[in-house]
Amino acid sequence: MCYGCLRSQLESSNSPYWKPIIVTFFVVVFASIVISLLHLFRVRNDVVCLLNASEDVERKYREKGSVTIVTEPIGVFFGYLVRPCMPPAFMTMAIFPCSAWDAVPNHYVINLIPAIFGAYFGSLISSTPVFLIIVLLVYPVELQLLLLKELRCKLKSGGAGRSVLLRHYRRFKLLSRLHKNAWKDPVMPFVIGVITVIESTSLYVLIASHHELTLAVLGLFSIVAIDCLIVIHCFFKIMSYPYTRSVELVQIARRGIKNCSRWEVRFVKSWHPLTVEMGNNTFFDRMTSLTIWKMSTDILITFLLM
Repeated sequence: MCYGCLRSQLESSNSPYWKPIIVTFFVVVFASIVISLLHLFRVRNDVVCLLNASEDVERKYREKGSVTIVTEPIGVFFGYLVRPCMPPAFMTMAIFPCSAWDAVPNHYVINLIPAIFGAYFGSLISSTPVFLIIVLLVYPVELQLLLLKELRCKLKSGGAGRSVLLRHYRRFKLLSRLHKNAWKDPVMPFVIGVITVIESTSLYVLIASHHELTLAVLGLFSIVAIDCLIVIHCFFKIMSYPYTRSVELVQIARRGIKNCSRWEVRFVKSWHPLTVEMGNNTFFDRMTSLTIWKMSTDILITFLLM
């Protein structure tokens, strides 16, 4: 029923471009959440190992995701209550006879129940990306960076047994392997694509359609746009640090193998830089975040020129 309502509005000749773009935005969001939950079920054992390995870092960053988890359900609740015929109020769009997105049926008491369910699903939609991006993606990388920094300082100072320090790098490789198993292909390219599309559509709505939407819906899109901007320019940038800093560590270790045993020399020469893979045999480097932002900007310009 909801699909038929959306389809009839999209096929209308008087429907402007911003309406199908907003519908596409929410379809991408809901589809990505469903696929993300299915992926978590598929790699649940790897996720448990990865979380156990980075539990201390998780406690450090737990409060940073609370803002999104709290504010987005509030925006969805008021969106259901004030504009029940406009996405993301898909349940009320299916219940009420909505002739247009700006229609306001006189059923506020009845609309309160779908608004509560909408807020619940809003909390689910906001908490799932926070868990995926911050807990499963960023925390293990932050843990690797902390251990790499400690190992580099000890290698320079020689404050611990050399053999013990060399074995630590293998532990980094195991943690990197757990991280890779939790982000099996094609999940990482899918996440990057979803974030790029959501950022472009959110910015388009804020630029071109702000006069058509309620304040609650505009606040929702603003939060999503800011979150995606942080993910692209901060979190994806952090994903490149294991490679750049492990390259420095490998160089320091190889410069100090002159007085090592034959086994230690072979062991150090077998080291490879740590990487966070993007799929298709590619990994995050220093230019990845800028490249993703350029893609998002190109999509935004395409929307504005339509």
